[in-house]
Amino acid sequence: MKRTTYIILGVLLALLAGMSSTIIYWGTHSGSVSDMTVRLEGEEQVRPLPACKVIRFQMDKTLYKYDGRDDFTYYFTLNTAHLIVTPADTLTGSFSYAADMEEFMSFETNGDTLDVVFSFPLEELRKRMPEGKIAPSFIIKTAPLSLRLPEGVECLKGDLFDAVELQDLQRDSLAIDFSDSPATVFVQNSRFRALSALSRQLHLNSGSVDRLHLNLDELYSFKVETDSFRIDTEYLSGSEAVDFLANPKECRHILWNPLSKDARLHLNMETRSEILLRE
Repeated sequence: MKRTTYIILGVLLALLAGMSSTIIYWGTHSGSVSDMTVRLEGEEQVRPLPACKVIRFQMDKTLYKYDGRDDFTYYFTLNTAHLIVTPADTLTGSFSYAADMEEFMSFETNGDTLDVVFSFPLEELRKRMPEGKIAPSFIIKTAPLSLRLPEGVECLKGDLFDAVELQDLQRDSLAIDFSDSPATVFVQNSRFRALSALSRQLHLNSGSVDRLHLNLDELYSFKVETDSFRIDTEYLSGSEAVDFLANPKECRHILWNPLSKDARLHLNMETRSEILLRE
């Protein structure tokens, strides 16, 4: 056979050996889904909130070792959890969670910011894993976390959660920043005069907002249920070339604010529309 044929056969054999090794490794080192699931349950615990203007949900980014390796981290352990935000029925508001979550949370006040920090150290997780073994990856399962939002809070931030739901809110203004989180932000039956949203995915299902402020740099999915959600003016900004699909049923006005000299807005219209350009 030609030399090139030998080379091709050698590469194919190497790939086959690598795939076989990978299958054997995961077959002996990984468990079932149930083995990798940590369930945090128990009765609902309600914690009153201190006076603050900003609430920030954070994951402890401590790097833990797994089997002596330094490159293993639990940073994404709570990305399957849901946060439901509703109006407070008290002046201070409250935060609710399953009882088992208590030992994995801390509350820290820094100026006008309340940090809710989630931490999952190895020694605590090992107690809840089958046979006390830590899997290379695992899932945290818990009931949705509930935040009853008082009027004094102006901003919500977070770098975790799978979904954040704003429900039944009636507010003058609110800012949310989940741009460092995989969460989809849902707005349900809520009304704002001004809503500033930084997120990767934003779905406006029902309600209204007079002034919607969006930074398009990190916004990958934006959906508006035009039959049940009304927007008066969309204030769009960005620092690079961005695409935006607009629908006249979605809002009355769109204002563009470039944040850099390279910023460009590529506006796509779904239906017949009138565009007025002004400085």
